[in-house]
Amino acid sequence: ASCEFGPVTLTISTSGTSPALARWLRERLEAEYGPALGTFAELLGEARDEVKARVTGEGNRRAVWDAILDSRAMDLVRQGRIDEARETIRACISSPSG
Repeated sequence: ASCEFGPVTLTISTSGTSPALARWLRERLEAEYGPALGTFAELLGEARDEVKARVTGEGNRRAVWDAILDSRAMDLVRQGRIDEARETIRACISSPSG
């Protein structure tokens, strides 16, 4: 069972053991994230070059991505507040701790 949201494809497999479980889980993920997941992924794609240019070291980059993913950027996207989500992402790139 899979669904696509822009550049994101959610695929759930139970290797044939329980198609009902795969469908159930996909439906919940779809309801939880929906099209906002694709928009969020696009924003992360926009930020990728800036992270590469401004943040050195794999550990530091991971910290920035963790900060972005733990921020309220996805919630802002869900609310249609895309510019604010971009600002939140940029703030995380500038200061991963907050």
